[in-house]
Amino acid sequence: MPNSGPLDESLQFSTVYEAMDSAFRENVVSRALGARGQISTEATNALNSAIQKSRIRVTGYRDSHRAPHPLLREPVSQAVALFPELAGAVLRAWAESQQALHDRVAEYLPNTGMEAEYPDFSAKQFRGRWAANDWHSHRDNFIQNYEDDTGEDDVGLMLCYVTGRAPARSGPGAGDGVAGPASEYLDQFLSYFKALPPTAPEWRGMIPNFV
Repeated sequence: MPNSGPLDESLQFSTVYEAMDSAFRENVVSRALGARGQISTEATNALNSAIQKSRIRVTGYRDSHRAPHPLLREPVSQAVALFPELAGAVLRAWAESQQALHDRVAEYLPNTGMEAEYPDFSAKQFRGRWAANDWHSHRDNFIQNYEDDTGEDDVGLMLCYVTGRAPARSGPGAGDGVAGPASEYLDQFLSYFKALPPTAPEWRGMIPNFV
């Protein structure tokens, strides 16, 4: 059932990007951008719309989503953890571009007592969160049982997508959960806003009383 309550920060789509290192995050974004037009029309349109709403600017393109995906990779990678709609649209496009992996993960889950629930895109968040040790355990079991040569990062992300569960928490008391690169994420957050002009609409969106 979709979440009907307020947005739960611990379940926001941004959590999955915080758990990635920068190289994998750029790979996810690049694959999602390059898949537009090859995945479902709904997923393509959702990603293009989210890029526009995130106020991403690409020199020479009035509509930034029309820019070639190599030009979009860096700004989208910086913005993806800041805007829930963009974060969800990138995740969905990436997952649709990995149909074979998706199908194998969906086949694996019933044998573990889990179901394919998928994120709640209407609420722009995951439906739950992985327990500290379970995410890595199921990722490793999947790779072993399916003799899968897909990278463990891709398998871990697809497990989050198909189950609708956010990555395990990191930090003290979180067990073996993935430790997100917090300082790197903060640096990207600051870099994104440092590049904005004083009149950018993002300031008003982030700070309602900004004048």
